[in-house]
Amino acid sequence: MIQSSIPARLGMASLLVAMAVGAPSSASASPAATAARIVAASPSDAQLAGATDADLVRLAVRCLPIDGMTYCLHWGWDPQGLGSPALQRQATGPADATSRAASTGDAPLTAGLRAWAAKPRAERDAAERAELAEARAAVGKVIYADAVAKAKPLPAGFAARYPHLASWTQRTEAGAVSDAGTLAETFYETIRYDRAKKQEKGHYCGPTSMQAFAWNDPKASLYKSQTYWAGILHTDTNGSTWVYDLKDAINKYTHWDDSDYAGTYVVGSISSWTNTDWTRVLQWHIVTRRAPVQLHPKLSPSVSSYYPGTTSGHFDVGEGWYVNGGTVSIFEPAGGPAQNNIYTSLFATETINNIRLANLANTDQRNIAY
Repeated sequence: MIQSSIPARLGMASLLVAMAVGAPSSASASPAATAARIVAASPSDAQLAGATDADLVRLAVRCLPIDGMTYCLHWGWDPQGLGSPALQRQATGPADATSRAASTGDAPLTAGLRAWAAKPRAERDAAERAELAEARAAVGKVIYADAVAKAKPLPAGFAARYPHLASWTQRTEAGAVSDAGTLAETFYETIRYDRAKKQEKGHYCGPTSMQAFAWNDPKASLYKSQTYWAGILHTDTNGSTWVYDLKDAINKYTHWDDSDYAGTYVVGSISSWTNTDWTRVLQWHIVTRRAPVQLHPKLSPSVSSYYPGTTSGHFDVGEGWYVNGGTVSIFEPAGGPAQNNIYTSLFATETINNIRLANLANTDQRNIAY
């Protein structure tokens, strides 16, 4: 392997991908041609053989512009691209699947990459083409959420370019996009108390979150056991849940991704989000889109007002919005019998600042599904 610094190698990889797919303003290449070039840059069997976890991250994660937003294969939407601190941390190791406790709630990026790398080249390429197709189909939501977060206008012609989201553009595209406008109620919620349970195993925060998403499906409530969802999410196999599998399951098994609710769920970086960004996005998602958000924190007393213990990488759900005070209701899977009953309530009220800090504390991930 060529020896050079990690930042330099990541920077070169970013440059090579940008050269391959064109700058965000380039309209010369069709989406299909762009996808073909980025998939062609996928690592070969020989490159993957014997690759360390850090090598695997550097080889597999490639970023490209899609309609002015930055998408990274296997990582998600991230305006910082390969310069994302969380991604840099993954690319330098040693936070890999073998160095983490088997009972951790969330799977590291490398666990998902190992599963992908174990497939034949043709299947790996097909998976990447499908991922890029989903990203292109979902970019309208990402652009809209970015406009919400920054209270800025939508791009000109947004409704025409993304007709499946035309109903979202109630304000003119020249005006700043905000949340629901006039709030008629004092509390909005998306998950019912009688359709939620504590996690039954110490690493089941992912399956338990998914159970709540499906059980509270706004169009067709689907109750399945946590063990069932663990199988869907590959949790029993890996001992933990990858955020991409959660995102995929929400889109496949529920109606929360319909355009009259949240639209296609995406994995997006929160590394650069301010308290204001968090406030605007969560209020928009929960109140306007009437849909829950899959959070991805590490809890401890220093970043949580309600949880007395500590978790490893964890999943809980932003499900409700309190208009007075701008606080969030969280469905909290952890803390029941599987954690010695240290927090027995199904829900908690939390501040935006603590939600931001808790998700930033998950230093190897720093992403959510929304």
